[in-house]
Amino acid sequence: MLTVEQVKKRLQWGRALYGRLVTSPDGSEWIRVQLTRPVLAYYQARLHCYGFIPD
Repeated sequence: MLTVEQVKKRLQWGRALYGRLVTSPDGSEWIRVQLTRPVLAYYQARLHCYGFIPD
């Protein structure tokens, strides 16, 4: 699982990341996304993001 800071760094170099955005501390709740910088900002403004699991 990648941290939010690692995801932000990877998004600077690539266009999008595909995988699951983890929204619970234990990893049981997640949202499948095509993650870009605007999408990450959208979810961070609305809920707490614990990490990202790439496909």
